[in-house]
Amino acid sequence: MFSKYLFGCFCIIFLIINSASTNPLGSYVPINDKDLIFSFLPSTMKLQRYEDSLYYFGTIFKGNFFQSMQFCKYHGMDLVSIDNKEENNFIYDFLSGFLSSGDYLFWSSGVKTEPDNHWVWMGTGKPMTYINWLPGQPGNTANERYMEIRYVNGNRGMVFNDQIAGQANHVICEISVPRAVGL
Repeated sequence: MFSKYLFGCFCIIFLIINSASTNPLGSYVPINDKDLIFSFLPSTMKLQRYEDSLYYFGTIFKGNFFQSMQFCKYHGMDLVSIDNKEENNFIYDFLSGFLSSGDYLFWSSGVKTEPDNHWVWMGTGKPMTYINWLPGQPGNTANERYMEIRYVNGNRGMVFNDQIAGQANHVICEISVPRAVGL
């Protein structure tokens, strides 16, 4: 009982301190009453949850790699990092609910490091352990150091392609939301 009271007091103090912030992204938003997770995400962003992450699918916004990274960072998120086949399928299944036939390109946080040419997720800092390359990729041509992910209607999952940074693509942003302990 005392721990719930203490937790409640901590949350109220935390909200009061941070409500005075000049953060342009809005106020804290509880995700649900079980997790009690707070974020600087604007309440107008439509987010989808999978496992311990929230995703924003920017199907209207288009920008180069750096503009897309800036877009996600402005909203307190990172470009998406796809860690496994299940997460890849979740993203594809969600997009297939409203995208028509065609080829849609999205930036991910995947980049090829120099000088060793290893692919890593900039959103997590981890090396890629799951990769679903488009046939014939990565092309490894000069300056194709950034990973786009492609939605192709009829595929099973998103497919990956190396690309130059200047390509204008849509964006998928992601933020980790760890589960609260003991609630």
